[in-house]
Order: sequence, then structure tokens, then C-alpha cells
Amino acid sequence: MLTNAINRFTPITSQAARAFAAGNSPWAAVQKAPVDPILGVAEAFKKDTHPNKAMLGVGAFRDNNGLPVVLDCVREAEKRILAMKMDHEYSPIDGNASYRAKAAALAFGADHDVIKSGRVATLQSLSGTGALRVGFEFLREWYPNKDAKIMIPDPTWPTHNGIAAKAGFDVQTYRYFDRTNRGFDCDGMLEDLDRAPKEQIVILHACAHNPTGQDPTHDQWKQILEVVKRKNHMVGMDCAY
Repeated sequence: MLTNAINRFTPITSQAARAFAAGNSPWAAVQKAPVDPILGVAEAFKKDTHPNKAMLGVGAFRDNNGLPVVLDCVREAEKRILAMKMDHEYSPIDGNASYRAKAAALAFGADHDVIKSGRVATLQSLSGTGALRVGFEFLREWYPNKDAKIMIPDPTWPTHNGIAAKAGFDVQTYRYFDRTNRGFDCDGMLEDLDRAPKEQIVILHACAHNPTGQDPTHDQWKQILEVVKRKNHMVGMDCAY
């Protein structure tokens, strides 16, 4: 039966492919997306034949052969999941309750007052990119200041700009990395956040700023939060690691 279905649809798919190649398809005008700055490095790495190449793109553990290293704890988790014989039922619209509770405890600490007092709302999404899209669209719909811009560090994870723009926001950068001194530009960041109109949406990175790896000190975080509170900015914290 499967063979018959394949034979039946093969002429149709071949005709569609020819039409697309000839520019007759309704999708012929679709422009090819630019190469992702991060994943594009991974693709270039695969094509490079140099024997001593080193992958400095995507942050992942790899062995001496350039293959991904799967941690023992991940293998153990896989075994336990298989042993549970889960039923693969649909999760609620806001995600798995147990996962959301544990994620909140991991982020804030299980004994933190915001957890104990029930002041944390959680939502499970598909990947970090999906979380950003859902978050930006929520802010576009419900954030009271409709003129607010998304303020992102310079530089930042490249997709921040694109996702915010797709959600309908104008994007503005604030100084973060001092390229001359190759370090965190705290004074520049504080000045840009202070000069911005009130009630902007400021994207901050948690530990391991992407892509610089430069993080504020504890005292510098206090200075950043003082400006944010005084200007009544809305903070979005991207915690990828």
C-alpha cells in the first residue's frame, strides 16, 4: 500500500519540483534567508578540510574527533525516561506543571521568597527561540507603553534583533562590550539605559553573556538595577546557560 501511494504521488512531486525550478511556482518569489551568524559558522566548520581545525562556534562539548559529547547524566536521564514508559499525553497549554515548578526553583532557588509566596508565573515553550517569540509577542500585546522599544546589548545573540522585529518592535542597542579594551563597558551601558525614555523593554543576559562572555560584577549589577528601577524599565532576562 505504501509503495502504491509513493508511485501515485511521485509524478505530482516531480512536476512541482520542475515548476519551482522554472520560477512558475507561487513560492518562486520567496527570498532565501541569510545564513545564521552562529549556525553558519558550524556549517563552514563542517566544510573546512583543515586537519587542525577547532570549533569555536556553538557552545557544545565535543571529543577529539569533533563529535558531540553526551554527558553520563543525560544518558542516565534517558534510561529513566524510557523505564517510566510514559504515555506521551499532551501537556496543558502552559506546559508540564512539574517541569515549570522545577525550572522556577532552579532559577530563583527553592527557598526564595518569590517561590514561597507564589509570585512566580511560569510557561513552557519550545526552545529558547520559541520562548523569546512568545515573550515578545506577549509584551507587544500587553505592555502598557505601546511606544516602547526593545533594548538589546551591543553585541548580543543575533536572533534577538530578528525575533523582536517579527513581533512588531523597534530595536535599539545599548553599549555593552568595549571593543578597544575588550571588556564590559559598564559606564556606557548605564549611560544608555539612563538616557533612554522611561518604560523601555531592556533585555539583559544572565551569566555567560552571549557572545562576549563578559558579565557584570555583583556591584555592577546593583548599578544596572538601580537605573532600571529609576527609569521604570521592563526587564527581560535571557538565561540561556
